[in-house]
Amino acid sequence: MSFFKRLKSKFVKEEETTDKYKEGMTKTRQSFTSKINDLIARYRLVDEDFFEELE
Repeated sequence: MSFFKRLKSKFVKEEETTDKYKEGMTKTRQSFTSKINDLIARYRLVDEDFFEELE
């Protein structure tokens, strides 16, 4: 295997890992924001129940 092919293979693997990481972070972000939005939608007023659910 030539030097440039080895070098290229190293970068291709990193791009795959980066794409997998980005997909995971996108999924986490969407899940987190949907849970926060749901929590806020249920409790329009800030009261004791809101703080209990937030914990």
